[in-house]
Amino acid sequence: MSHWMVLTLRCWVAFIAFTNFGATFRCFTEDNFVRSKVFGIDSEPWKSDEGPILERMYGFWSFINGIILLSCFFFIEDKKILWLSVCVISIYLCFFVVEGYCYKTLSVHGPTIYPCALNGLTLLWLLTSIKCNSSNRAKEEFDENEVLRKQFHFKSLSRKIQ
Repeated sequence: MSHWMVLTLRCWVAFIAFTNFGATFRCFTEDNFVRSKVFGIDSEPWKSDEGPILERMYGFWSFINGIILLSCFFFIEDKKILWLSVCVISIYLCFFVVEGYCYKTLSVHGPTIYPCALNGLTLLWLLTSIKCNSSNRAKEEFDENEVLRKQFHFKSLSRKIQ
């Protein structure tokens, strides 16, 4: 990947990770964040004696997403981390699709569209970077020491050392 693509993708993935951390914080501090903002429901089946279970589950899920995406920020050149990030975002988007179209429990408005659009863009960008990264890897299979020797015209240093 080119330098500008790596840098901007890194910043974008960090932004998405911190939005997940923000959702985690709101899930743990507000009692009905997920029910009122994302699902738009306030019915009896969602309430329990143990407290806001839905908020805690969504909060932990957002926390795990944030950790995985933050590790993608640090290790963006590692293909396994990129694929893990693609899987996490795909599962996240599938959750919204299933809740919206199968169970009809999502209310389609700003707090629902915003994370879906951002994660959809991130998914496309990660897949593009994986494709570009795999095509560039074949070109970059060379010995770094040989490249440095050719670039700086070193004579055999190993003879002087011996």
